[in-house]
Amino acid sequence: MHQRNYDSAHETGAAGFRSVRPPTSAPAEGDSARRAGSGLRSTSRLCSSAACDLGRLAIGLVREAGSVQYWGFDASEPWIAWCRKHIERSHPSFRFVHVNIENELYNPAGTTLGDDFRFPLADGHADIVYMWGVFTNMRLNDARIYISEISRLLRNGGRAFLTAFVEKNVEPESINPVGYVDYECKVPLHVVRYAQDVLFSMFAEHGLTVEEFAYHGGTHCNQSEIYLRKVGGPVSSPRDQPSMTARRN
Repeated sequence: MHQRNYDSAHETGAAGFRSVRPPTSAPAEGDSARRAGSGLRSTSRLCSSAACDLGRLAIGLVREAGSVQYWGFDASEPWIAWCRKHIERSHPSFRFVHVNIENELYNPAGTTLGDDFRFPLADGHADIVYMWGVFTNMRLNDARIYISEISRLLRNGGRAFLTAFVEKNVEPESINPVGYVDYECKVPLHVVRYAQDVLFSMFAEHGLTVEEFAYHGGTHCNQSEIYLRKVGGPVSSPRDQPSMTARRN
């Protein structure tokens, strides 16, 4: 995931979010977002999970698609508060929720992600789930839980988009693999790389079909883009109770 830059977003006038300059380190997500969200209507329901990042996807949706039913989740409370103030206040169909889940890079003091974790939305709620730069900094076991949630959240036929570091003939999980990216990995989970067969088998286990795999097609280093469609329910048993780590104040 790109480095977070709190100083690069600011409000310059009464136009609110329309005068916000997105984080300068953020890559252009426009093409993937437009493709994942093609055919959006005012009744469409979209989730941007654990990476709403000062609402950059939400801002683009407001500008291009108008009023969709959007839920954005992030582990950073200040970012969620900013999105509520500058986006949700004027566009109430865009809602933002803090998820206090542990991540060694972004939220080391959070609650450990367990099998009982659920985003606070009903089964089959979403037409689209969008996760740019989430799996790139996530351990494989946590990715398994998130993939289960993608499947649960999506309606049958719904679509998901995510990026990940994915390669063939590597260990199931590699943390900060030496020489893999063109920058030095100095912090925990800076780069988490998965074996393609392991990741894709988890998709299949939860009824998610890979419609397109754009190898190294992401806009940042060796990230690959993955487009999924839900074609059935999960093979594993559903988890019954939601976790309290995802909440609205």
